[in-house]
Amino acid sequence: MPVMDEFKKERDAVKSGTPKQKLSYFMYYYKWHVIAAVLIAAAAASLIWHFVTEKDTAFYACLLNSVAGENSEAYVQSFADYAGIDTDEYEVYFDTGIIISESAGDPEMLQAASQQLIVYIAAGNLDIMLTDANSIQHYANAEFFYDLRDFLTPEQIKLYEPYFYYVDQKVVQELQESMTNADQTDTLPAYPDPTKPEEMEQPIPVGIRIPDNEALTKNYAFLSDDLVLAVLSNTGHPEAASKFIDFVMQQHMQ
Repeated sequence: MPVMDEFKKERDAVKSGTPKQKLSYFMYYYKWHVIAAVLIAAAAASLIWHFVTEKDTAFYACLLNSVAGENSEAYVQSFADYAGIDTDEYEVYFDTGIIISESAGDPEMLQAASQQLIVYIAAGNLDIMLTDANSIQHYANAEFFYDLRDFLTPEQIKLYEPYFYYVDQKVVQELQESMTNADQTDTLPAYPDPTKPEEMEQPIPVGIRIPDNEALTKNYAFLSDDLVLAVLSNTGHPEAASKFIDFVMQQHMQ
């Protein structure tokens, strides 16, 4: 039987079926659409609930593709103490709830998680993104992050420049042009080495590579130890974000 005839026959049968049969049919064909819609709605509802009922946020870090350990709350509190944030009055979030990794689940679920992250970024909810180098590359090329030369103090630049993670603005522009031109998607430019600005035409430091940091990695498990920290360009708490950079990097330098 032709596929369209079979589909028509099944659809007609469902029309005359019981409510349970109709629901089963709907969930079979539209399950992932429903799940994606629910996740996005939940993210939006969470933001609304937070702004209406919770304490004001003093800092929000997205620890993308990570899992919190048993003592992670103590680590959050140690940062709050370092930054002079009163957690009785303000919230400090280290969000480990977003997983976007091909090895972590179904493609539809990954797409929903990615859309959830974009909602958070567009809302100006995030200050810092901290994740493995492979995961951060996509968002760096989407120009979501500060040029650190415009964010850090001269003293911080001097200290952290050896750890900078770069993108080549020329390559970013070529990638954007290729993605909007279907004829060029097979000839995407190669990603330059983010640790070698000397090999780039227009290097921009958009992140800081985090060296071995036992205090961080014993409290949070990531996909790899090759971590990068970046500041969202629409951060609402730049002072706290700057202090978080010092907090993380000085743990390594001590």
